[in-house]
Amino acid sequence: MAAWIVLLACTGPTAAAQDTKVGFAVGAAVAVAGIALQEPALAVSGWVSRPIGGPYGWRAEVSGVRLQMPDRDRFRCAAAGIVCDAVLDVSSLTGGLQLEPWAEKAIAPYGYATIGLYRLSASAEALDLRGGSIQQSESWNDSAFGVALGSGVRVRLIGRTTLRAELRYSGFRFKPGTKHWGSIVTPSLTTSVAF
Repeated sequence: MAAWIVLLACTGPTAAAQDTKVGFAVGAAVAVAGIALQEPALAVSGWVSRPIGGPYGWRAEVSGVRLQMPDRDRFRCAAAGIVCDAVLDVSSLTGGLQLEPWAEKAIAPYGYATIGLYRLSASAEALDLRGGSIQQSESWNDSAFGVALGSGVRVRLIGRTTLRAELRYSGFRFKPGTKHWGSIVTPSLTTSVAF
């Protein structure tokens, strides 16, 4: 994906539409490394972008996703006489560079790379119903550095409204006090408007 973003930066005309763009994305986030909760979860984000010059622009974004223990694992716990659950909330505030060559065309590729702050909040609990009061629980919160890379295709709809289909990779330091790295991949649809 990084190579695709570099290719976008090196190709296309130097003139881009000089508009501020505001978008809202909805997708299905899936943890791909470092996180055991791998069932798809709803991810949402909002972003704003403004051209700097040529196909380059800055991008600021806020996003969030809640990853949960899959239902099949909860059922397995219940069959063993245990109530268990785990949740990981990941929210981020990032900024960086957006590339939109051929911005004047009705259909065009785009890409972006951002860095910023990721806020992680995790909790897990297990209650042994057969053993009575035996209960284990764990929770932690952490703020961590992270990156996001995204690329997709933008289709102009009516007026200044567009629809975007993209694939996004988010990677961040995971678990307090470690160098462990977690990552999430999110295919999503974005609607945006330029003004």
